[in-house]
Amino acid sequence: MAIDFLIIGGGPAGIAAAIQAARLGLSTTLIEKDRLGGQANAAPWIENYPGFPEGITGKELMTYFERQLKKWPVKVIFDDAKDIESYDAKSVLLAVGLTPKLAGIPGEIPYGDPDRIDHSGKDVLVIGGGDSAFDLAWSFAKKARGVTIGMRDGTPRALPKLVDRAISGGVTIKTNWRPSDASYEVIISCIGKEASHPLLEKTKKAPGLFLAGDICHSADRHIAIAAGDGVAAAQSAYRFLNQPQRHGDTEKYKKI
Repeated sequence: MAIDFLIIGGGPAGIAAAIQAARLGLSTTLIEKDRLGGQANAAPWIENYPGFPEGITGKELMTYFERQLKKWPVKVIFDDAKDIESYDAKSVLLAVGLTPKLAGIPGEIPYGDPDRIDHSGKDVLVIGGGDSAFDLAWSFAKKARGVTIGMRDGTPRALPKLVDRAISGGVTIKTNWRPSDASYEVIISCIGKEASHPLLEKTKKAPGLFLAGDICHSADRHIAIAAGDGVAAAQSAYRFLNQPQRHGDTEKYKKI
């Protein structure tokens, strides 16, 4: 029997969509290839998610997401979905997130999670000049022997408070950095992300197919935006399934 709503991607958008879909009475299956919460688990500190006025780590916030998900009848499958045709579903949400860009340096770890990387007492290089680079550098500096941020230009793009926090935490900033200067024990690259998931290229446009999360907002990668996106996608799927003659081809929410 076909399920009502198939979600591929278990990050904030996918989890929020699953919770809302289950609330609406849709039979829902969520597929995640790694761990629930996705790349949000690696966020060192989140200050703009409503309900946590003192701030919260991404890892801790995702435990709340997961706990709430478990309260609803959502089937969770840990698998690397290669296509959507293998699943019998009436509607599908792709919440697969973005793919990190690589600097082309051997051994680099894109947007590495400090909790999953052995860096205690080691020299760490973080490549990039945006919020994520300074956020992760600050986090790595708690245990590393030294942390350097390598920027190809001379001006950080990160929020000033993130730059100040990293510097206060002992992070060194090196401007006009070049790949030849990469003699570090741990190398983390934070040079941007792009929508290049294989499913985005293989999946054909069709009514009942939706997108949510960072793949819709690549310039505004915030957990609060992704979660709201997921809820909106579930609402759209519900309307599509219950009023296909009105919403099948004209639904305002993003489709491929």
